[in-house]
Amino acid sequence: MKQNVKIIILAVLFIALLGGGIFAYNRLSKNYNETETVTLSDSDSSSNQSQSTEQQKNTAPDFTVVDYNGKQTKLSDKKGKPVVVNFWASWCGPCKSEFPAFEDAYNKYGNDVEFMMINLTDGYQETISSAKSFIDEQNYTFPVYYDTTMSASNAYGVFSIPKTLFIDKNGNIVQNRTGTISQDTLEQNIESLL
Repeated sequence: MKQNVKIIILAVLFIALLGGGIFAYNRLSKNYNETETVTLSDSDSSSNQSQSTEQQKNTAPDFTVVDYNGKQTKLSDKKGKPVVVNFWASWCGPCKSEFPAFEDAYNKYGNDVEFMMINLTDGYQETISSAKSFIDEQNYTFPVYYDTTMSASNAYGVFSIPKTLFIDKNGNIVQNRTGTISQDTLEQNIESLL
């Protein structure tokens, strides 16, 4: 009899804990926004702040990477056109899963938007040759760059991939997204740059 009472008490406690967890999840998920918008200005900045100062704070940090043929390229070389920057590695499953969407977007918007698919080429987990092999095997045509000095990943504090940035034609970060994105979301963010 005492054992049945203990089981009933444990069951009630478990149900209460489970209910509290579900309540907390629902409450927090309503406040979660999938899109992380990068604002480099202080959260309590005054409205009299000059436009040039705000633009300076949103300016995408420059970096240097190597293209498929070994030529150095800077992000600043792309200024004047919107740029989509994606950080990836061939060993990253989520990165590979979003590549068909990037290929489609490149084919659709490639004349109006620069794409910089930046491979995290550390020389250990990822090499230029392993990354090139993956790209060639999959027949991707978007522009691939290799971050052999970690210039790009350090400039943006890349600790998790995939990571995608949407930069306007003036060189300002408009969106900063970590994690896999759908083709619809990718295209909506590109359209907002045009």
